[in-house]
Amino acid sequence: MIVNSKQLSRKLFLSLMAICSIFFVSVVSAGNVGATELQNVITDVKLLDGNDTAVTVDSNNVYQLRTGQTYRLRFEFDLSAYDGKLQNDDTFSFQLPAPLDVSSATSQLYDRTTGTNVGEVVTTSNGSGAGATVTVTVKNLETYLAATGGNVVKNVLGDFAANFKIDQDLTNHTVSFDSSVMKNAVTQVYTTTSRTATVTGYENFAQNGGQAQYGSWFSQTLKNNNLTNAGFFYSQWRARINTGAQNLGANVLVHDEVSAGNIHYIPESFEIYSTAMLTQRTSGVAVLTDAVKLTEGTDYSIKWNANFTSFDLTLVDGSKQYWIVYKTTTPNDGSLVANTLSVSKADGTALTQRNDNTRTYAKQESTSLYSGTMVGNSDLKKVLTKVKVLNGNDTEQNVDANGIYQLRTHETYKLRFEFDLSNYDGKLNNGDKFSFNIPQPLDITNETVQLHDSDTDVVIGEAAIVKNGEGLGATVTVTLKNLEEYLSATGGQSVVGVAGDFAAYFKIDKDITDYSVSYNSDVMKEAVTHRYTTTSYNGKAATDYENFAQNGGQAQRGKWSSDALGTSGKFYSLWRVRVNTGKQDFGTNFVVHDEVTKGAIQYIPESLEVYSTAKLTDRTSGTGLLKDAVLLKAGKDYTVKWNATYTAFDIVFPDGKKQYWITYKTTTPNDGSLIANSLSVTKADGTALTQRSNNKRTVSTQESTSLYSGKLDGQYN
Repeated sequence: MIVNSKQLSRKLFLSLMAICSIFFVSVVSAGNVGATELQNVITDVKLLDGNDTAVTVDSNNVYQLRTGQTYRLRFEFDLSAYDGKLQNDDTFSFQLPAPLDVSSATSQLYDRTTGTNVGEVVTTSNGSGAGATVTVTVKNLETYLAATGGNVVKNVLGDFAANFKIDQDLTNHTVSFDSSVMKNAVTQVYTTTSRTATVTGYENFAQNGGQAQYGSWFSQTLKNNNLTNAGFFYSQWRARINTGAQNLGANVLVHDEVSAGNIHYIPESFEIYSTAMLTQRTSGVAVLTDAVKLTEGTDYSIKWNANFTSFDLTLVDGSKQYWIVYKTTTPNDGSLVANTLSVSKADGTALTQRNDNTRTYAKQESTSLYSGTMVGNSDLKKVLTKVKVLNGNDTEQNVDANGIYQLRTHETYKLRFEFDLSNYDGKLNNGDKFSFNIPQPLDITNETVQLHDSDTDVVIGEAAIVKNGEGLGATVTVTLKNLEEYLSATGGQSVVGVAGDFAAYFKIDKDITDYSVSYNSDVMKEAVTHRYTTTSYNGKAATDYENFAQNGGQAQRGKWSSDALGTSGKFYSLWRVRVNTGKQDFGTNFVVHDEVTKGAIQYIPESLEVYSTAKLTDRTSGTGLLKDAVLLKAGKDYTVKWNATYTAFDIVFPDGKKQYWITYKTTTPNDGSLIANSLSVTKADGTALTQRSNNKRTVSTQESTSLYSGKLDGQYN
């Protein structure tokens, strides 16, 4: 797909981390005379613990914290007020107040999809316990836009985090964030308490980590096993083994397993070190200056389960201390992830987590949500690939020899729009959208169509169709949503190969001749023009009457299950039958016969409903129009007999004077193929009734195209 770089407005994803534990790179940036100091952009400030989980307040709305322990402030911001106006060196600055103790640091900001360095966060300490000054600066936007083919950055939302601690005991201390950068002032109240307990025992094992981190990764092992194998986010985990420096004997078994979250170990990330410096405060290999990286097959062996959600590690020498690090995939959606660690001796004896407790496992739980994103929504371009005209049976309407659609005035048709978003592979975000107009003189039905992924059933988009007035066309906006739910359901990290379709109902309420309707906006891959001629129906008022007829057959979305068929599905075709519309006397025990005459479909017996009514007309198309309809009972008001394959049935009605309305469902292939049912009615003596009193047809066949319009199917990496 060719994309016009002057038209695209694409997503921006910045990694923003102002924390002490990551590697920072100092950069000096030249000023821009036209740079803007952004105002009213921070929308929320959240307090997180070391596991990225929100800290809750007590009943008095006070945060109860540990003195000297590290916490994190997560800042969320919205730059949409500057849509189309963001430029290099635009900044926003604010203060982290006292008594927060924050270290000076500079972090580079990278776009997730292109790797472009698009900004930085500079945190400058105001002194021990005196807070800090934070400045966020945008840069290199021209490089970013060249990489994405866009020229406008808009609808930018994001977040970043700063680590802090408080080194004194406080009671109900108020900390306020109320500068001009804040959209609304935020106030938090802290009470901090020092830990007074004395440690007397020793640790056998422990683990920490699990927080989502940013970094591109790939796993050939996971790819070979058809699991999520690449991404931009992961969770980092760390384990301490034999911290107490005991002799655990030969062949110590370490077992670790996923206990919360849809995550997998990344085998290639596994590293193990021996050391003599391990303590229960160790949280990184850098402090272990004597650490020796061990070799699989010599110093240890490891076995993974089939889906890489657990492993068993055997350590040859049980007298050493061990430091283990590894990564897992991570959903990065705010859900909880957890691993559970246990250690046992070669004879199966389970070790307690410490020698002074009875726990035989250590469970580490974290919230998977990286603090460091900046995402702008895209107006998707050149994505509509086809516009088809369908008749009432979802079958594509043909043009005449002159390329003109010959339609009936006032009759309802469908426009089926097909789109392809594959040019945005790996870059789609919730809120990305495309909009276009359906031109006049089409009279459009207002509707919001939910777009489902066919495999997972997750609604990952919607098409809002809003008419502009009678005969004035409509505005259509298709918006993506719930992509994180889709990725969670599929185990993927990025959405690719997205394509879909939806339909809009229309009619034309005046006679026109060779009238051109064009779709030529920048949403179209190529311009499409339809030519219409519409003609009013001028037939004389009917003097005959209808004996029977049927309609329907279009594919519809909805879960169904049938004990009779022994199967279930997500799509079906709905059929409707009118019997004795003309209010004649068919006599007792007349027979309605219906059978499949095209397509690999079956009746769904449990769906059959039969009504009696006195309001049936040859225009009736739904039960809702029959206010007097009475649902009849099989075995009492009628009998039904199915053939062995559920491809035909006979209904016998004792009372031939009533009108009947019948509805039922069939299975449906939903693949664009034709399906059909054929209906006939006979009296008890075998006399075949004609479909109408003035024709000789004894069979009414309803044919439809089985293809539901309203899907948005993706793939994933």
